[in-house]
Amino acid sequence: MEISTSTVSAASFTAASLVAAAAFKALLNRNRNRIGRKFASAASLDAGKGGSACTGEGSLSEWEVIEEEGKGTLRAKLRHKATQHETPWLTFAKAGGMHTPGFVTETRLQWMKENVKLRKGDVVVDTYPKCGTTWTEQIVLLLLSGGDASQLDPKSRNAYRLGQNYRKVWPVVIAEKKDFPQVRAILPPYSELSTMITPQQFANIPGRRELSTMITPQQFAILPPYSELSTMITPQQFAILPPYSELSTMITPQQFAILPPYSELSTMITPQQFANIPGRRVIKEHMNREHFVGQTKDGQLTPGIKVVYVTRNPMDACVSAYHHPGRCSPEEGDAFPFNAYCKWFLERGFAWGTWFEHVRGWREEWKRNQEQVLWLQYEELHDDLPKAIAKIASFLGIEASPEFCEEVAKKSTIKAMKKQAAASKAKETSEKPHVHLRKGKVGNWRARFSEEMFADFKSEYDSTMKGLGISYNIGNGEVLA
Repeated sequence: MEISTSTVSAASFTAASLVAAAAFKALLNRNRNRIGRKFASAASLDAGKGGSACTGEGSLSEWEVIEEEGKGTLRAKLRHKATQHETPWLTFAKAGGMHTPGFVTETRLQWMKENVKLRKGDVVVDTYPKCGTTWTEQIVLLLLSGGDASQLDPKSRNAYRLGQNYRKVWPVVIAEKKDFPQVRAILPPYSELSTMITPQQFANIPGRRELSTMITPQQFAILPPYSELSTMITPQQFAILPPYSELSTMITPQQFAILPPYSELSTMITPQQFANIPGRRVIKEHMNREHFVGQTKDGQLTPGIKVVYVTRNPMDACVSAYHHPGRCSPEEGDAFPFNAYCKWFLERGFAWGTWFEHVRGWREEWKRNQEQVLWLQYEELHDDLPKAIAKIASFLGIEASPEFCEEVAKKSTIKAMKKQAAASKAKETSEKPHVHLRKGKVGNWRARFSEEMFADFKSEYDSTMKGLGISYNIGNGEVLA
């Protein structure tokens, strides 16, 4: 049959994109980090492999940061000084003097600070990214729900849905209804569609490229009959879809609104709907203290709210950030050497400023306001989870017996959360669950850091965190203080 643009629905494009993305992702994984390993190995000839504590290779001094600022945007890459090898670009918005994820523009940041109103009893889990956000949210929600894990939804990172209690709200999904389409347009879908690559990224794949991503009618016929996959197309029609480009994943705001709720960003709510959530609300933030969403006009925390601030040693946070989906993670196929990313993380940060700036600001707030701020370290959760849960419960004014803390602990281990997310996801789709959970280890950084890289991090820590009285368990019985 003849085909026109109007004949092939966005659902057809989505189905084809999912299949192509999955196949092509496998190709990228086979090529991943080939260049990164090459340059890390070359670096080890000069820097050495490090001592007994660190088994990684390379140094930060091999790389230089290249930045390009636009109107409200920032993109950056790193260049190897000796070989001139360049990493893929990292792209950000600019808001509040920080580089932020693309969906937090200056306009959105100011709107949230002015319009997202917190109230007495609200619980805010605030962290620097990759420092235990999802883990702590699970604990807080279990404490508030009386330990009922069936009320939670780890597959969506416990994202709030209208009419459902015991879920967390991320302020980035709050907007006036008239602004929903514009805001949705810049929110990442956090689905398999996010594995698509641009023509430039395709061109940059090293070595011999395999293009065996087409599927047969038989393969297409066994796709799950979900609504977004229910429009069949022929191999000829699939062949003319624009492959490996943003065009193959475009959908309208209306179509985005009805995507399955596998993501914490897939359902937007208005300020009024947020205000109508009954009981104690749980809010997620990554904001530094200066730009915290939930402060009065004079910069004080909203009276009666409780902030659980979770921090983690900077080396493990850096490794976790490196593996975050959709950035420079080796799982995504980009040849982004680890020591190059470490330089970026140390000097610029994952987002929301640097780890050091973020932690210092909240530590200073905690020192003057322990009634409203709980200081919690990721390593506490790892070392004695029931004890950490009791600490959180006491801070929130929740009665929690040792037996109840043990029950909550069993339902909030990394293993238990992954299992619940996978089981919930399997009921709806064969798609691999997208959860911000990886290993949950302490001291795993030693396998990636060289002695020289650790020395750079420790030097920055010593100079910026002095006088704050913070010490971190960094594994192997050692402490960073």
